[in-house]
Amino acid sequence: MISKFVNLGLTQLRRDLAYRADFLMSLFVTPTILIVNYFIWTSVFSTGTGTVAGMSFIDMMTYIVFAQLISIFIFNSASIQLQQKVQSGELGQDLLKPIHPFTTLFASAVSSRTVAFLLELIPLGAISWFLFRPALPVNATTIFFIVSLILAFMLNFIMSLIVGLIAFWTIRIEAFQWLTWIVLRVFSGEFFPLSLFPQKLQLISHFLPFEYLRYRVALIALDNSMENALAAIAGQLFWIVALGFFSLWLWDLVVRRFTIAGG
Repeated sequence: MISKFVNLGLTQLRRDLAYRADFLMSLFVTPTILIVNYFIWTSVFSTGTGTVAGMSFIDMMTYIVFAQLISIFIFNSASIQLQQKVQSGELGQDLLKPIHPFTTLFASAVSSRTVAFLLELIPLGAISWFLFRPALPVNATTIFFIVSLILAFMLNFIMSLIVGLIAFWTIRIEAFQWLTWIVLRVFSGEFFPLSLFPQKLQLISHFLPFEYLRYRVALIALDNSMENALAAIAGQLFWIVALGFFSLWLWDLVVRRFTIAGG
């Protein structure tokens, strides 16, 4: 089983490397976002403001760095791949294979990040270190941060599966994907910490899984609090289990409808 998983991952990795232009372009996106944020927050703090939402300039930029690092690590294209399988009819072929389609997609997601994460991390780390020396997690919180980072990857993968499965009913889900993309990134704290939200929006975000993708994970590295780290990991585990069962239930519905339709 493990060898099959590795082979699936290597196959996807070769596909990714075949598109060198897209792959190289991705290396410039994150550093650009970081530099733009640097000048924005430099301008904000140059007005004499000591802190914003309880964060100093270094804290804010450190948060941005870790939010971008997390985004690089947890990225996957499972929703798009599922949509393509539904549209092309390839899903019917996948149902005949001994390996569950979720396993194939997960291997694809892991392999895609293996090289991309390391390569994209280099310019992000170099530029951030040159500009402002971000603070790093210390002691045991480093381990908790890594654990939380892996759980964020799993949670984001499951959420992508759910969005992709909706393609069976909608056929074309580009508009829905863009909507979820915007909501997910804003409410997960990719562009700025959720502490900048009004209190009501912060309260709403606590009842959603999005903040466990980036915001809570970044705070582990930022505040080095064991209590917050454990709370973040507990929240991630809850949503992974809850949404995991939901995705399997949704998958059963898709398979039944697909079979009845003669797929």
